[in-house]
Amino acid sequence: MEKSEQVFNAAKTAANTAYDKAEADYKQAVTAFSDAGGAWDEAQDAYDEAINTAREICDMAAIEEDCESASD
Repeated sequence: MEKSEQVFNAAKTAANTAYDKAEADYKQAVTAFSDAGGAWDEAQDAYDEAINTAREICDMAAIEEDCESASD
């Protein structure tokens, strides 16, 4: 095998290895992005639920206060 062919094969192997690593890193990044999106959705749902619960509590407190005022 000629020296130039050896150099070419080594460069080709290095390029393939770099490509494989880049592809694996890309897939990992896509997975992380997807996981982050799922976590964001869960956090948003929890926030919405907390806001709705707080509103319900405030509504109940207002009704209770109105009832107490009416009985005075």
